[in-house]
Amino acid sequence: MNESSFTRLINAQSPRQLRKYLDYAKRIKRGEIDEDFYQWLMRIIADDEVYEDEERALAFELAAAEYIVDLLERLEQSGGVHLFISGTTDRLVLYLGLLNESHSWEERAAYWDLLKEKYPKHGSWIRRAREEGMPRPVGLSQVEAGQFFLSYCQQLADIADVGAGKSGSVNREIERLEDEVQKRDEALAAMEGDLEFAEDRAERAHARIKKLDEEMTQVRRQLNEARENGEKLRSERKVRISSQRESSQAQKELETLQREYIKMQHSLRDMAKRLAFADQARSQGATTWSLDYLRSMDSGELLGVREGMAENEDLSKVRRRFANALHPDRVRGLPAWTEALFSEIMRIVNGACDRK
Repeated sequence: MNESSFTRLINAQSPRQLRKYLDYAKRIKRGEIDEDFYQWLMRIIADDEVYEDEERALAFELAAAEYIVDLLERLEQSGGVHLFISGTTDRLVLYLGLLNESHSWEERAAYWDLLKEKYPKHGSWIRRAREEGMPRPVGLSQVEAGQFFLSYCQQLADIADVGAGKSGSVNREIERLEDEVQKRDEALAAMEGDLEFAEDRAERAHARIKKLDEEMTQVRRQLNEARENGEKLRSERKVRISSQRESSQAQKELETLQREYIKMQHSLRDMAKRLAFADQARSQGATTWSLDYLRSMDSGELLGVREGMAENEDLSKVRRRFANALHPDRVRGLPAWTEALFSEIMRIVNGACDRK
C-alpha cells in the first residue's frame, strides 16, 4: 500500500468507525485492552496479504490512539512550541510526529495540540478512551508490540519524508497569522457586504423620506385649501342664512300687506256699493226702503247719530234703543220672515255701530 492511499484511508475514518472496529469501545468498558489485543492490532497492520487496507488503516489508528493514551499525561504537562512542518498536516503526519521519540516532549506536545485543534473529534475520542479505560492492565508503550509499532511508524515517516524542524520554528505562527488574515478578510468582506446593504437601505430610506416630505407638503397645501374653502363656505352660509331670514321676514310682511290690502279692498267695495245705493236713492228720491239701501247708508245717518256723538256710551244707548224696537224676540208668533227681517236689520245696525 502506498503512502498516499494509506493517508487517505486514515483521514476518511471517523471516531464512530474506530469505536466499532474490533468492538474497541466495548473492550475499553470491559477492561479487555491488554497485550493480546495489542498483538492482534500489530498482526493486522503488518499482514497486508490477509487483511484489507481499510482494516490495516483502522488498526493503525487504534494503535496510535492507545500509544497516545500512555503518553497523554506527559504531553499535557509539557508546553508546546512552534513547529515547522513541511507539506500537509493531515492526521497521519500528526500521529507520526507525535510518536517520534527523537522529538522533544515540547515538540510532541505541539503535535498533540495541533491534532486537537485540527481534528477536535478525534482528540476528544482519544481523551475519552483514556478516561473510560483507566486503569489498563498494561499500556502499548510498555510491551514489545509497542516497539514494533514505533518501528513501523518510523518506516512510514521515512517513506512519507515526514519530519519536523527545531523548536522555535515559525511555521505554525505563520499558519495562524495566515488563518487570522483570512478570517479578517472574510470578516471585512462581510462588513463590506453589510455596509453596501446598509447604504442601500439608507438610500431607500432617504428616498422614502423625500417622498413622504413631498406628500406632507401636498397634504399641507390641500389642508390650507380646505381651510380657505371652509371659511368661504362658512361665510357663504352666513350670507345665505341672513338672506333666508330677510326673505322670510319680507315674505311675512308681504303676506301681512296682502291681507290688509284684501281687507281694505273689501271695505272699499262695500263702501262703494253703499255709496252707489245712496246716490241712486237720492237721485230717484225714492221713499221705498230696502235692506241694500240700509246697508249703503252712512252709519251716522242710519243710526240717527249726529257728528260728535260717537262716544261708546252714546252708541251703546243707540244700540239698546234699536234692540228694544227691532230685536227678533219682539216678533215671535209672527211669520218667520218678520224674525228674519228684524235679525238682518239688527245686523246692519250692529255693523254700523261697529264702524262708527
